[in-house]
Amino acid sequence: MLAEVCLFVMLLVSVVSDDLSHGSGKIPARPPNIILLMADDLGYGDVGMTGNDTIRTPHIDSIAARGVKFTHHLAASSVCSPSRAAFLTGRLPIRSGMAPSGLMRVMTFVASSGGLPSNETTIAELVKGAGYSTGLIGKWHLGLNCRYQGDFCHHPLNQGFDYFYGLPLTNLKDFSGDGNTVMLMAYANMNLGLGCTVIVGTLATFMLRHKNMVRKVGFYALLFLSTVPIGIFHLLMCDMTFANSVLMRNYEFIEQPIRFDNLSQRLVNEAVEFLTVRSRSGNPFLLFMSYVQVHTYLHTADRFKGRSKHGRYGDNVEELDWSVGELLRALHRLGIENDTLIYFTSDQGGHVEEHGLDGQREGGWNGFFKGGKCMGGMEGALRVPTALMWPGVIPAGHVVDAPTSLMDILPTICHILDIPIPADRVIDGRSIWPLVTGRSNTSAHEFMYHYCGTQIHAMRYIPQEGEFSSRGQMHT
Repeated sequence: MLAEVCLFVMLLVSVVSDDLSHGSGKIPARPPNIILLMADDLGYGDVGMTGNDTIRTPHIDSIAARGVKFTHHLAASSVCSPSRAAFLTGRLPIRSGMAPSGLMRVMTFVASSGGLPSNETTIAELVKGAGYSTGLIGKWHLGLNCRYQGDFCHHPLNQGFDYFYGLPLTNLKDFSGDGNTVMLMAYANMNLGLGCTVIVGTLATFMLRHKNMVRKVGFYALLFLSTVPIGIFHLLMCDMTFANSVLMRNYEFIEQPIRFDNLSQRLVNEAVEFLTVRSRSGNPFLLFMSYVQVHTYLHTADRFKGRSKHGRYGDNVEELDWSVGELLRALHRLGIENDTLIYFTSDQGGHVEEHGLDGQREGGWNGFFKGGKCMGGMEGALRVPTALMWPGVIPAGHVVDAPTSLMDILPTICHILDIPIPADRVIDGRSIWPLVTGRSNTSAHEFMYHYCGTQIHAMRYIPQEGEFSSRGQMHT
């Protein structure tokens, strides 16, 4: 009798273990907690799960090992603001007005008037309607105010999030304090031009005064106009720290400028606290952990400096991986990892042209894919390293090669939670749950369009039978 009981227990353990490792594919009755992890400018080839064996990313890789790895996951834009708008709404950024034309195709200032329209429906708003508590920690970069400073119409708390701690704009290379700035990267001779303008304007003003061609009041007015506006322009544009280096908690500005020496640790602590408090409530939660790594400036804690073979950039990637690991450990400690769906991705491909003043490369590697961040419809600009896990539900070690998109996450979450997708607008994303569970190997998309600003740069055709897909480049 005892032998029969032991045999039954062994068989039961074997069945449970097999179910947890392979995944049942069945959606449990209890809605899962959801954690969305988004890196900034992480290249397709920067992590171990996509073949990099020189940068250590064991925690990011573990999400793929314990769940699903996507080899053909695509961003909706090659720059931050449009891509993030598309991710949160499931819609191409051109539909929401988040696809501006011109050189600067992102939100440039905290004080900028504009952002994600309030009539757009985000993932956070949808799950909040299903009883979830929601939080955003890290980078927002989708606007703050509309008509006046302080109206906060584009603030995360008005886009479905219950809690916000992070940067209303983004991390910028200007924040390093070493003189390397966004504007000088785009216009290397800007300081020389501004200086010459001030000198010429000042000399011309004194010459006019010397020739008695202007009176005293006119002299001071011309001197003011030839110096002060240029000085203000330089202050705001040539070093964006003064206006943009701010940290917020909900509606409150709590730090200016941002102290970057321990920013990563503080963001992790906020995330762990969010998980701890929400898990005790017994209600499901959604956490959008929007990392500032690996966007320049590459701030890295001392414990990670010099660890990687790839200089400041590699160190920053390894610190990002540590942060992911801290959240995974927190879930395990709280006993909720099997009740939590975790999605990891990047907002677009690595910034292959980025470098520091010393010439050291500070951008990512996109493997053998051409192009990178800011390069329209290039494959390296759009294809991002992505993995998804939900222990016991999603098969471990599964690989999805079919083309998928960041925009697919909203309808997939709706599918899992059995909540309706907004019917009053076009949703470009598609549920990828059949791909995730291994019940299908065919992309839910037949056509995928890739914009650079307001222009289509490429189009992808995916036949609904077979694994072949073709891609047409309309601009180079």
